[in-house]
Amino acid sequence: MRFWAGREPGHYRIFANAKEVGYVRPGVVGFGGFATQANAVAAGAAAYRALTDRRVMARERRGVVVDWPSTNGHRRPPAVVAPSSALGDWGFEVPLEPQERAAVFSTSRARTMWRALREAGEVDLMRQFKGPPAMTESAGGPLRPAHVTKPSQRVAIP
Repeated sequence: MRFWAGREPGHYRIFANAKEVGYVRPGVVGFGGFATQANAVAAGAAAYRALTDRRVMARERRGVVVDWPSTNGHRRPPAVVAPSSALGDWGFEVPLEPQERAAVFSTSRARTMWRALREAGEVDLMRQFKGPPAMTESAGGPLRPAHVTKPSQRVAIP
């Protein structure tokens, strides 16, 4: 896994096996390239659980008592996002806590999520690691992947 700095401070592009798989932006880590919304939801849930587990372990090491109901009750869940111009296909974003927004922490959190995706087998479902998607011609527009839908659609992960 490699991080390439973006055009703005705090923005990074995430690469695995020389293929772009995600991004880090201030306050959020995202991964894209899933063929279906269901795949993105499953991957987002796996990444979110791994990040939550990491946060709890870090707090417990510092001697902070973790109360599960209050830990996640006020946090917004990761959002599944429709295709972006950067990665296409379906993807998800996971919000970071304010203390995780420094580059060293946000990239570490991205690594935690990527490891969870690999362990759960979700990486195998990403288009970056499969053959090219079927292309269709949209009404008067350029060729684009056949499964791409509305760019503004957002769905919460349960």
